Amino acid sequence: PDCIFYDMYFPWTVDIADELHIPRILYNLSAYMCYSIMHNLKVYRPHKQPNLDESQSFVVPGLPDEIKFKLSQLTDDLRKPDDQKTVFDELLEQIGDSEERSYGIVHDTFYELEPAYVDYYQKLKKPKCWHFGPLSHFASKIRSKELIFEHNNNEIVIDWLNAQKPKSGLYVAF
Repeated sequence: PDCIFYDMYFPWTVDIADELHIPRILYNLSAYMCYSIMHNLKVYRPHKQPNLDESQSFVVPGLPDEIKFKLSQLTDDLRKPDDQKTVFDELLEQIGDSEERSYGIVHDTFYELEPAYVDYYQKLKKPKCWHFGPLSHFASKIRSKELIFEHNNNEIVIDWLNAQKPKSGLYVAF
């Protein structure tokens, strides 16, 4: 294969890509804003202030906009005490490690939707970042067969696949 295009929940593919000496590109379904918020929550930890009440709002620092949360709005993995490691924490560490070792990250969004967060996040990350989308909109139409029947895309896709060298692609899904 020439490249591995993977979802974040397959961090083990980084070792395969390294072994095969091919690039590995992460596909993120969420927007840059979401990943920027998560990054800054983990780095600045504003939710870990002493005596922070469940009903109090706090600002996530360093973002292009003022974003406020209450402790009650955060996921359990962010709210739990630091000394409580879970299997999910281990997976998140593997995901972070594999992301850093990837050639790049593709986000399912477009620049005009969130320009400040695209620029901000691209400065944060070591791997290259690209955006194209919204793919999820078209994926839902494909599942409902609207797009296939509207444009007869089956033939286009099959023609393209048939034009590729034999055994040059690999599709894996779980």
